[in-house]
Amino acid sequence: MDQQLVNAYRNAHYVVEDSGQKIVIKVGQSSHYLDALLKRFQCRCAVFITASNPRSMLLSEQENRDNNDRLKQYLSKNNYHFLCGFGGGPGGDWPAEKSFLVFGMTSDSADNLAAGFEQNAYLFIKLTEKVQLRIVEQIAKGKTV
Repeated sequence: MDQQLVNAYRNAHYVVEDSGQKIVIKVGQSSHYLDALLKRFQCRCAVFITASNPRSMLLSEQENRDNNDRLKQYLSKNNYHFLCGFGGGPGGDWPAEKSFLVFGMTSDSADNLAAGFEQNAYLFIKLTEKVQLRIVEQIAKGKTV
């Protein structure tokens, strides 16, 4: 994957709202807000994932809405607790993508889900640890990010 794209993922802001509080999730940083959410949902990990713009190819609003509706249905059907959010470049150079902060999803499950929705990457969050950017292409090749 192009290093410029990886850097864009690393520098993006990922946002969820909980009880009126906006929580900005950043790669490589830990967050007491995220830790509190994990504890509230009684889990040790979460993922931040979207179904928008597969392989970073811009789709129409309707296509992205349909993809995210399918992802939301999958999450609901499989009894995952989640918060809605969005991710995008801090300068607004890429349209904000509707996303989900999914509680209790393992990295293995998220790897498969991201690949199934043709996503290049997602965020993996573990209690008290720094947020990890997971590149699906590198995971498939047995490399870590």
